[in-house]
Amino acid sequence: MKLRIKGNTIRLRVSRSDLAALAENGEIENAIHFADSPAAVWSYGIVQHSAPDGPSVQFEPNRITVTVDSDDVKRWTSSEDVGIYFSQNIGAQGTLDVLLEKDFACLDRSDEENTDTFPNPNEACAVR
Repeated sequence: MKLRIKGNTIRLRVSRSDLAALAENGEIENAIHFADSPAAVWSYGIVQHSAPDGPSVQFEPNRITVTVDSDDVKRWTSSEDVGIYFSQNIGAQGTLDVLLEKDFACLDRSDEENTDTFPNPNEACAVR
């Protein structure tokens, strides 16, 4: 799973195995370690369960968790849908835009670098 942050937007791009694990296990997680200390870790993940109020983001010290409805995950895994998109009101700070997307193969990378990605829908149009 890849994480990209820009302003008040977070984008999580999931590989084929990430999406399969989310569907099967109900959650996926990744972490980055900043130093040789248990306290110097920051994690992020996606969790599925019944979310009647829609998807949401929870922020805790050293962790961000995106919660999505199980039905949305089922639909995402079994369709050509690229992702799940939503905005969350964060009060005086405006909104937090969240993009959960399938990680497509880059057209200018080697097959090895594109391992575990989804086929790029623009591959047929690319000139190599």
